[in-house]
Amino acid sequence: MSDSRQPESKLVSELELLRKRLVSFEQREADDRRQNRLLRAFIDALPQMSFALDGTGRMLNVIAGETGTLYSGFENLEGQLIFNVLPTADGDLLLNTLRQAIETGKSQTRDFAMSILAGRRWFEVTVSP
Repeated sequence: MSDSRQPESKLVSELELLRKRLVSFEQREADDRRQNRLLRAFIDALPQMSFALDGTGRMLNVIAGETGTLYSGFENLEGQLIFNVLPTADGDLLLNTLRQAIETGKSQTRDFAMSILAGRRWFEVTVSP
């Protein structure tokens, strides 16, 4: 009789393990949703757009909150080179700042002016490697 109960016991143990894994997965998923909501709220509070660039100045990711609409068409910037979006002098400044950050391994900060929908405005750019 113990032989016939052993498979049942094993099945119950396996089901309990699956249940624990599912609960753990659901908790991680709920934590991820909370973190995403917090991150979205933080991004929406940013007054400017943020960019992830590669070493050539190509925009890999563009993050803009509610106020990111200061620049018309910001959602089309991913994949673009900064030289396709900014005047040459500004693009050179940003690319040189990016290269300096990569070379030194330290964040670099620069100021530059740019014309946007609201007129000519000064921006501070911080580049982290």
